[in-house]
Amino acid sequence: MASDSSQALLAALAEGGPIDVCSLANVLGCHPTTVDRRCCDLQADGYACHTSSGVYDITAEGRSYLAELNE
Repeated sequence: MASDSSQALLAALAEGGPIDVCSLANVLGCHPTTVDRRCCDLQADGYACHTSSGVYDITAEGRSYLAELNE
């Protein structure tokens, strides 16, 4: 799953989470629908969690995975 977009999204969640999809889209320069799909993928992998309507945060597993990607 290690794509540049996933890594960038996880980094944005780590720095500013919990954060809503529209704000993430602005940070990443992507369409909100694209960001929402990627967040759903990260949630399925256990790296992000949906905290409320349209708001996501990084999980402990996501932080560990991001640290591995940044090594």
